[in-house]
Amino acid sequence: SQPDALQALGTLDIRAGKPAAARARVERRLKAEPKNAGLRLIAAHTYIAVRDLPSAERVLREAIELDNANIVAYGLLGQIYASTRRWAEAETQARAVLAKVPGHADARRLLGAALAGQQRWAESITEHRQYLQARPGDDTSETASLTFRRDGPWEGAVRAECEAVRDAAGILDLPGFSRYRLQGPGAADWLRILCAGGLPKVGRLGLLYFADE
Repeated sequence: SQPDALQALGTLDIRAGKPAAARARVERRLKAEPKNAGLRLIAAHTYIAVRDLPSAERVLREAIELDNANIVAYGLLGQIYASTRRWAEAETQARAVLAKVPGHADARRLLGAALAGQQRWAESITEHRQYLQARPGDDTSETASLTFRRDGPWEGAVRAECEAVRDAAGILDLPGFSRYRLQGPGAADWLRILCAGGLPKVGRLGLLYFADE
């Protein structure tokens, strides 16, 4: 389609080190189609790629004015606000998406980050828990969990948690990390029985987990 071709050409220009060409192309189309909300999304992506966030914000606001059901525009606008630490505005955009699509995972994650940015920790944790909770159809039985495969039943939740920390924020409970000094004959062999993993070589460090059984 024409919009896809426009976005593809813009991406190629930017990768080729020609951001001005990508910008000029999309702005010509904006002038030719002033009422096209979808075109403004493409323009926003182009402006974001060339690090012109004020222009991206402007065209996203125009897209919302043209189509107030455009949840992609709300989401992108919220991400811009979050990236510039305008947390209250990011919260507003995330809530606008959730008002239209209550189960929207990315909006839930954005809301959690926006609340954390405002140091509203309890609310942020609640939102992240809702984002990371088991989805319909997930097999949460103990039998399904007894595997070391990376694609186990928790794989989706683990991916979501990693993306939340990558894109927003994370909280790590440090008291679970303990130090013990073990010494004496057979200490290493005894420790190998307890640990889910191999011991580090002499002079090296390792993070080890004690198995339940």
